[in-house]
Amino acid sequence: LKRYQGNLEKLKQKPIEVARKEIMELPGIGPKSADCFLELGLGMPSLAVDINVFRTTKRLGFASVSADRAEVKKNLESLLPKDIEIYRAVHTYLLALGKYYCKARPKCDKCPVSQWCRYFKE
Repeated sequence: LKRYQGNLEKLKQKPIEVARKEIMELPGIGPKSADCFLELGLGMPSLAVDINVFRTTKRLGFASVSADRAEVKKNLESLLPKDIEIYRAVHTYLLALGKYYCKARPKCDKCPVSQWCRYFKE
């Protein structure tokens, strides 16, 4: 409120990396919350990596098995055009895939994308 006088349009006009850093300066806000706020609140292409997105991305082969969350985010974002609708769709689909199929104990036999999955093939 102090920095932008309650006008978040000013934050939205900054480069995503700058806006993300400023949001994470707020108490209790980490990378995932900042990315959710950018993507869902401000309509900026910044992919939130929760546990479901993290797990499914690595199992599908879009990031190495040893990748951390920052690397998973970087790899996925490098594959996507900077289009908020695509970011929202990818986030939603990977989240749902992880929640319903690609769990800690995966349901590969029921998974709709197992034919393309590195984890399933192994």
